[in-house]
Amino acid sequence: SSAPVNIPDGVTTRFESSFHNDGMLTLQGSYYGALMYVQGGSVALTGGGSVLLSNHPSNQVTGDGASSTLINQSNLISGSGSLGSNVIGIINNSVIEGSGSYGLVINPADGAGLDNNATLRAADGGRLFLDGPGFDNAGGVIRAESGGTVYLRTASISGGRLTGAGTGVFVNSGSNSLLSTVSVEAPFVINDGTNLTLAGAVGVSSTMTANSSYYGATVTIQNSVTLDGGGTLIMGNHPSSLISGNTGAAVLTNSGVTIRGSGQLGANQLVIVNGPGGTMRADQAYALTINPSAGGFTNQGALQVAAGATMNIGDGGFTTSGSITVDAGGKLDKTSESFTQTGGSVHAHGEIEVDSNSYLLQGGTLGGRGLVDSNVINSGGVISPGASTGTLTIEGNLLQQESAEMHIEVGGGNTGEYDTLKVLGSASLNGVLRLTNLNGFIADPGQQFTVVNSTGVMSGTFSQIIQPTTGPRWGVAYINNSVILTAFCGADFDGTGFVDTDDFTAFVTAFEAGTDDADFDGTGVVDTDDFTAFVIAFEAGC
Repeated sequence: SSAPVNIPDGVTTRFESSFHNDGMLTLQGSYYGALMYVQGGSVALTGGGSVLLSNHPSNQVTGDGASSTLINQSNLISGSGSLGSNVIGIINNSVIEGSGSYGLVINPADGAGLDNNATLRAADGGRLFLDGPGFDNAGGVIRAESGGTVYLRTASISGGRLTGAGTGVFVNSGSNSLLSTVSVEAPFVINDGTNLTLAGAVGVSSTMTANSSYYGATVTIQNSVTLDGGGTLIMGNHPSSLISGNTGAAVLTNSGVTIRGSGQLGANQLVIVNGPGGTMRADQAYALTINPSAGGFTNQGALQVAAGATMNIGDGGFTTSGSITVDAGGKLDKTSESFTQTGGSVHAHGEIEVDSNSYLLQGGTLGGRGLVDSNVINSGGVISPGASTGTLTIEGNLLQQESAEMHIEVGGGNTGEYDTLKVLGSASLNGVLRLTNLNGFIADPGQQFTVVNSTGVMSGTFSQIIQPTTGPRWGVAYINNSVILTAFCGADFDGTGFVDTDDFTAFVTAFEAGTDDADFDGTGVVDTDDFTAFVIAFEAGC
């Protein structure tokens, strides 16, 4: 029909087979309701026209059962009321739009659902309510225009994109909704007291906020979920915020979003993998507690604790090969079992506490200007105090094993300009001590720096000293439970107090003989690198 067609308030108009509409069909509900009734199977809307539902909740597009389907082939369906009424199936190949102050509720029959191959949207200033299971969005887009809101009222959406413009937003307002293999590209709010279940690969390129304030806004991970997209999942500043699994075997892999805020992540119901592109950040007044199931927590990405914030890592194994940064005034507390670092970096500018007193440094670098409240066993990693220079304190015992390293940098004579490791316990030394001169600093011969000290007994020595490639050389002494560096001029090879051609001759003689004192760079091997290093020092005059 090209002529306008009106369905007045209190009137039901029945449709069968197809309706060619290249004009305007209006449902004029104002009190009793205007009904568009689909019967006898499928009804296709064709013609490119519009179906307008007046701004009143009594408008209905319904039918005679789940075997009946409304196929919107090419019309714009827009307005307020109810589409589906949990009675008919819906196939959308065009545009369905919620507009007006009451908004449009789409509620297809449970057994039939809605197949969206085009666009569902909340208009500018409008509201769209999605209710019930079976929203197949694999070929479509659900969109919140600027000023518009799309509400999920216990809706299950699979596939496709959730997009928006300007201030458009999605809101989870029902008790439990589902997003499965969906790309979230617009702000998404999970209301307090509601749950959102995620399944499959979920992309988040905007913000998803668990807006907890009392009952808690929760996210349930169904079986195995991968998060990606570069966006942010915000756990609101309240302890009731929760991300957990539907079973203890459920797995959350964070491949590319930032999960930040407060509350519970895991709750003993989730295996957690923070992948190389993932970030988890505690940055609120309430703690962020990461408590995995028996499958544990693996960090390959970034963990961050802001100043004034706390991150607790609870039950289950924990292994990190990514990066961990605890800002000054922040605290990371491993409340049970060992803290195991196999690679990457840990920057403790605030406090890292391991309640089991077992920090296992198997690889990577441990540094910072703060405190590690634990015994530390370094079996294959690097301890590098400061950032880059500064003091790192270990409140416990230190065991440096044969394959361990310690890096010490000297960039000046004032406190904070050179590295210091303070051990508030015993220290057992072994492995490599690597020394670096920074910022062109040249210590005077005989100038000393205490770079390691322990309040308890210090035993052992470093098995290898790797000297700087530029600047002064360092003598290493173990005195009164301290490691003390003393500067000397390496180019003064014959020890006369002067750098001259006699030193060059003496070094060449030692180099050709392959004696230990020709190992100028301290690598344990006499090679051309030693000759190069000596020449650089000789030309520099020290």
